[in-house]
Amino acid sequence: MIEAVRLGARLIELIGGLVIAWAMLRILGTGAATRFSNAGIGKMRLVMAQGVVSALGLMTAATLLKTITLRSWSAIGIFAVILALRTVVKRTLAAEVRSEPSRLPPAERPDSPSSTDANGQTYSRQSPASG
Repeated sequence: MIEAVRLGARLIELIGGLVIAWAMLRILGTGAATRFSNAGIGKMRLVMAQGVVSALGLMTAATLLKTITLRSWSAIGIFAVILALRTVVKRTLAAEVRSEPSRLPPAERPDSPSSTDANGQTYSRQSPASG
């Protein structure tokens, strides 16, 4: 039973690592698509932060699963410190993700009425009713 729990926790940690690797590939694609412009770097930071937040959620779940196997007070104390650190990092990154769109130039914001195409030209997004 304990070995199955440890194996499950390791699989969840592996998935968390794969999430980070996927985020890395996405930021490389984003950087190449935006030619590493200032706005592109902002998008890259946002994508990486989202990936790390997701991975930290999985890593925290794996750590919680491992609590079943803890047998000593020192192991429980180390677990509590690791859980607290992961929680602080996750909340900090989540706040960064929430505030990131406000740091982008107005034309790059998701809620902006204008946007920039792949050539760096700004165009206005209008609803079909506005003509």
